[in-house]
Amino acid sequence: MPNEHAIALIMGIFLVPGLFLYAFLDRNYQNRLDAVATGVVGGVQASAEYRALLLYTRLVPFLLLVVHGLIFWAIGLLLVARIVADEDVGLLAFIGVFLNAVAAIGWLVIGTAQVFYCRSVLRKAETD
Repeated sequence: MPNEHAIALIMGIFLVPGLFLYAFLDRNYQNRLDAVATGVVGGVQASAEYRALLLYTRLVPFLLLVVHGLIFWAIGLLLVARIVADEDVGLLAFIGVFLNAVAAIGWLVIGTAQVFYCRSVLRKAETD
């Protein structure tokens, strides 16, 4: 594969989804997390049952979607890194693989901690 095509493919796989992820998905995830943790949905106080429904039908699947997307993009970059002729371009792709893998692990660890926090908040709200 010519280096110009490989670099364009790396940028298309890594930068465009990465910018989309942090510009839109992070804000969307935080809004969902805030709704579950605070109980305020659209300016209205929500019941604990509805917040639990939001947690398991909106927040957790969204978190898994983001993690799977990052893993998918890392695999795409890994495939590009394996077929390029120039080692430097391959290194650029491997850097993208590493950064996507670290981001996926980070989202998974932090997201899991946030889900457990939301569960504890919901248990406390149900007892009140």
